[in-house]
Amino acid sequence: MSNPLVLALATQRLTQLVVEDDITRPLRIAVSKWAKGHGEFSFRERVDFALNCGACASVYAGAAVLLADRLPAGRFLLRVMAVSGAALAAKAAIEKLER
Repeated sequence: MSNPLVLALATQRLTQLVVEDDITRPLRIAVSKWAKGHGEFSFRERVDFALNCGACASVYAGAAVLLADRLPAGRFLLRVMAVSGAALAAKAAIEKLER
């Protein structure tokens, strides 16, 4: 089992990747179009909401991280995600200090 800090950073980064990053914007747009016109609380609307809500997506990201932690290749990927998350957090902190 990985270090809890690695798991937390990987979960944060995966959540950010899904909810905020430009690379996943086409997916979010496609899901929003797929969900458009369906009633509030429909399955499609809930999927769309989960992809655009950081708190919601983090639950699913956390589950994916815990599952990935059970596989050697998954643990490597989690470390990569954790390092990426830490680098982005350090960059944000430096930018804040420079202001």
